[in-house]
Amino acid sequence: MSVHPWMDLPALMTRLDDCLSAAVPRAQARYGVGLGADPYRGLYIGDELVQRLIEQPVDGASLGDAAASDWPELRPALGVEPLDPFETAVAVLALGPEIDVKYERIYGYLQDDVNARRPRVALALDLFCSDLQSRLSARDRFSADATLRRDRIVVLGGAEDAPLLARSIRLDSQLVRHLTGGTGIDERVAGRCEVLVPDPSDVPVPLDQATRDRVAELVTRVRDGRTARVVMCGADTQMLADLARHVAGELEIPMLRVVDVVGLEAFLPILAAEARLLEYAVLLPLPIEFGSPPYGVLEMLDSAGPLVIVTSQAPCSRFEGFGFEVVTIAAPTAAVRREWWARYAHGLAESDIDRLAARYQLSATQIATAARAALADGAADIDGFAAAARRQSARALDSLATRVPAIATWDALVLQQPAIDGLHELCDRVTHRHTVLRQWGLDKRTNGRLGVNALFAGPSGTGKTMAAQVVAHELGLELFAIDLSGVVSKYIGETEKNLDAIFRAAEGTDAVLLFDEADALFGKRSEVRDSHDRYANLEVSYLLQRMEAHDGVAILATNLRQNLDEAFLRRLAFTIRFPFPEEAERRRIWATIWPPSVPLDVDIDVNLLASRYKFSGGNIRNVAVGAAFLAAAAGRSVSLADVFAAIDREYDKLGGGAALAPSRLVATPG
Repeated sequence: MSVHPWMDLPALMTRLDDCLSAAVPRAQARYGVGLGADPYRGLYIGDELVQRLIEQPVDGASLGDAAASDWPELRPALGVEPLDPFETAVAVLALGPEIDVKYERIYGYLQDDVNARRPRVALALDLFCSDLQSRLSARDRFSADATLRRDRIVVLGGAEDAPLLARSIRLDSQLVRHLTGGTGIDERVAGRCEVLVPDPSDVPVPLDQATRDRVAELVTRVRDGRTARVVMCGADTQMLADLARHVAGELEIPMLRVVDVVGLEAFLPILAAEARLLEYAVLLPLPIEFGSPPYGVLEMLDSAGPLVIVTSQAPCSRFEGFGFEVVTIAAPTAAVRREWWARYAHGLAESDIDRLAARYQLSATQIATAARAALADGAADIDGFAAAARRQSARALDSLATRVPAIATWDALVLQQPAIDGLHELCDRVTHRHTVLRQWGLDKRTNGRLGVNALFAGPSGTGKTMAAQVVAHELGLELFAIDLSGVVSKYIGETEKNLDAIFRAAEGTDAVLLFDEADALFGKRSEVRDSHDRYANLEVSYLLQRMEAHDGVAILATNLRQNLDEAFLRRLAFTIRFPFPEEAERRRIWATIWPPSVPLDVDIDVNLLASRYKFSGGNIRNVAVGAAFLAAAAGRSVSLADVFAAIDREYDKLGGGAALAPSRLVATPG
C-alpha cells in the first residue's frame, strides 16, 4: 500500500486540540459557568437554561477561535480532489473519537449534551466558521452531492428527516481504517471480490496490433498519473478478464475483481472507495443479463482507483456516451489464434500449429480448453488437438441441429467432374480465406466477411449430404444438419426467429452447417399473389442474408434450384449441381456400394444393374443394404436374386409397384 498523505496524524490532532481548547471558555460563556458540573446537564432543560437560550442571539460568536482557513489542504486518496481547509477540519473532527475516547467526552461537553459523543454538524459549524453568514454558507458542505459525502469522507448519522444541525458526523469506516494505518481490505469488499496480485511471470495476452496499441496507451496514461476508465466488449469473457489482469500487472498494482454482482447499486460505492483508498484497480465483469442501461453503474465507479475496467458481452453501443472509453475486443485473427495455440499446444510442430490456427475459428478460451483436453487425453499429434478443437467448436449447436458423422471421403463420391471440381474449390476457399482476405486485403471487397456459402442443387439421392460430409471431413470440421422443414413456421416471424437462433449459436463455431430439406422453404417461393406469398419470399431472403453474413461454412441443399432467381444465386459463393447419375456413374456406384467385407456371389452384374435401373445413388444404397439383409437372414452370400428382391421393394416404396419393376422383365443370367 502506498503511503497516504495523512501520516502526520499527530500534528493534525494537535491542531484539533488547539481548536477545542479555545472553544471551552466560549462554551462556558454560552451555556453558563457551571457547564459540566451537573452530570445530568443536557438531559433536561431548566428555567435558567431556557432563559439563557432565548437571550442568546443566533448571530452570536462561534466556539472556534477563527475560521478554518489555516487548516491544510489534504488529499485522502488518489483520484479525489484535495480537501479544502474546512473539509479537512471536519474530517479530523470526526476522526477524533477513532483515535482517543477522550474526544467523546469533550464533544459532549462542548455540545452541552452528555449523550452527544459524536460531533454534530452544528459543532463543526461552530468550531470552523467565524460568523452566522459563514455558518449558513457551510451547511451546503454536508449536502449529498458535496465532496464530504459524495466521496464517502463522512457519513451523517440520525434520521434523514432530522434537522441537519442535529445530525452526527462520522468518518466512513473504510477511511478510518486507512487513516489509522490499517492495511487490510474492508470485509464488505473482501466477501465479494477477488484480489489479483501482479505476477511477474505472467506473459502478455496475444492481441492484434491495433488492440495492443490501445492497451499500451492505457498503461502509459495511468503511469503518467492520470486515471483510465474502460469498457472492454467481447464474446470471450475469460479472455477479457485475463487482459484486464495483464493491464493491472503492467502497472504493478493489485486489482479487485468483482465475483458477486448481486445488488451492484449498493455495493459499488463501497468498492469504489476501497479501490481509491488502496490505489487498486477494479475489474467488474458485467453480466449479459444486466438489462438496464449501465449509466448508474459506470457513474458509481468513476471515483474509484487509478484503473477501472468493465467487461461485457453486450454490444459496445450500450456504453457509448457514458464517459468510459470503449474498447472492442474482436474475435482473434488467424495470427492471434496461432499465438494462443503455440502457448498451449505443447509438442506440436510449427506447421501443425499453423493448420490449427487457420482451420478452427476458436476464441482464446476455447483454444486453451481444447489444448488442455487434448493433452489430458494423451494427444501427441495434430489429430488429437483437432478433435478437441472440433468438440469445442460445435458445442453450442448440439441443441439446435443434428451432428452428422463426417466420415465420407472423396473416394466415396461418384459425381461428374464439374461437381467434384466445385467441391475441391469450396474446400480451397475455406482453407486459404485468411491468406486471401486478410493478408492480401481482399476482405475490403467482401465487407470483411470470411464466410463461405454454397448451394447444392439436385434431385433427392444424388449425393448432396454425402458431399457435405466429404467437405467437412476434408476441412477437419464437424457437420451439423438443420432440417428446414422443422424450422419453417406458418406463423409470421417465427421462421426468422428460428433461423436467427441457429446462426447465433453458430457464431464463432467452426462447423459446416447443412440446411437440408430446403424445399420446405423454397417450395413456398412463388409468384407473388398475396401477402403470404410475399412473406414466403422474405423468408428465403432472410435465410440467404444470414448465410451471407455467417463467418463459417453454410451449405444449402435443395431439389428446387429453379425456384431461386438469379439475384439470390449471386449472393452464394458456389452453386454445385448434382444431376441424376447417368449409366457410367451408376456403374461406379454399384461397383463400390458394397465394402470388400460383404460376401457377394459372382453372378452380380453391375453393368446389368447400371443399364437396367435408373436409380439415384440413394436408391442404389437402399437396394444394396436391403439385399445384404436378405442374404444375412438366409445365411448365405448376397446373390443377384437378393438384389432383384431389394429392387422390387425399392420400386414399391417409390410408388411404382413391384409388379412393374424392371427386375420382373430381366432374366436371371445363366
